[in-house]
Amino acid sequence: MTCKAMLATARAAALGSVFLLAGGGAASEDPALHVRYGDPAVSLSAEIDAMAGTGAALYRGGFSNVLNPACLALGEDWRADAALALVQVHEDRFVPLFDTFGSYVTDTAIASNRHHHFGAGFALAKRLPVAWRPVTVALSLTDRYSFVYDFSETVRDPDSFATYRDAVLQDRAVEIDGALRALSGGAGIQLSDRLALGLAAHYAFGTRAQVTRVRDYDVPANSIFEDASFEMGGLNFTLGAHVRASERLELGLTYETPLAATGDTRVETVYGAYPDSVRVVDGTAGVDYPRAWRAGLVYRPRATPRTVFAVDAAFTEWSDLEDSRLSGDNPLGLDEAWDVRAGLEHRFYNDTTARFGFRRLDSYDDRETGASFFTAGVGFPAAGGSVDVSATLSKITSVRDHWFTYPVDFVVDSQARVEDTRFGLGVGYSRVF
Repeated sequence: MTCKAMLATARAAALGSVFLLAGGGAASEDPALHVRYGDPAVSLSAEIDAMAGTGAALYRGGFSNVLNPACLALGEDWRADAALALVQVHEDRFVPLFDTFGSYVTDTAIASNRHHHFGAGFALAKRLPVAWRPVTVALSLTDRYSFVYDFSETVRDPDSFATYRDAVLQDRAVEIDGALRALSGGAGIQLSDRLALGLAAHYAFGTRAQVTRVRDYDVPANSIFEDASFEMGGLNFTLGAHVRASERLELGLTYETPLAATGDTRVETVYGAYPDSVRVVDGTAGVDYPRAWRAGLVYRPRATPRTVFAVDAAFTEWSDLEDSRLSGDNPLGLDEAWDVRAGLEHRFYNDTTARFGFRRLDSYDDRETGASFFTAGVGFPAAGGSVDVSATLSKITSVRDHWFTYPVDFVVDSQARVEDTRFGLGVGYSRVF
């Protein structure tokens, strides 16, 4: 068998593994973090994002449906919120580089990708004219999990004696799009001067769409294009309590029930370059997202300017997630995840606000990996309400599997060091009337 024939055979085997990864059973480890079941670090509004997403014990208008519906009872009038966010994601992948004697030299980049996506939400809250107890109801539309991810790379011929040096052998890419959003309705009731309770119902819906493509220029018949989609929907609830411990200290606690997201799946696969054949598989699937607890406190010190300090801690049992497409107890080895947030707000005499925050989020994909978020923002009166602007910077470093298998004559490490840097900008408008 010639070297070229051996290389073609290796590429065919690689494409077989590509198909299994993209369309068949799940791999033991995701090649990227939070792509299978979504990224929980989504934007709600610029006001909330600037304080690292805190709100378990703070009134956030209609967005309290998600953070703590008991805090809705703290609202006394109509309040409308609208939010828009832009996130820029940079992912760089590195593998070790060795010299001819097998000694480590440095890390070299094998892929560098940039992409961005938008997010939006709105919320409306209103105090009802109920005489016996203060009651506030709210409606909101927010992102809960984001699936957006893009990866692409070009494989070039490593043979320095080839007819065309660095000739392109393959173009390969994975493009994932979509989000799981929640249309939420909730109510909070003030039972006493110190205690409020709340309940919110969330209808989650969205589509996760993934396109996997390999264009093989050397052996066109080995090319593949796969388009997979999962349309999901489900219902879950959040129960909350808010306690005013003192004039300056407030506490919040919530419990979110599991979310059973079910729907139709479709996988369309095109083999060959022209194409040679097409396979379409339709079905149904279900993912039971885990339950979560969240606790928070708010402290209002005697300070000038007026200051609010908030801390939230959330715990999600990702190991309890169930996927009908997989068998066994936690086959992916998902981990429980802590999400700790701290935010600070200064309000000046002209009602201009300055906000800062820090967030540490564990990854459910990798016990050893977590993301740190640094946030800041400002708010100022405008157009009869308040305009808020926020900025968020985060970075994650992890070791992940490759998206695609490399041919056997490629000398490459089995995993790559992945540096994921994210920068987000948010703008929001809120008005009380």
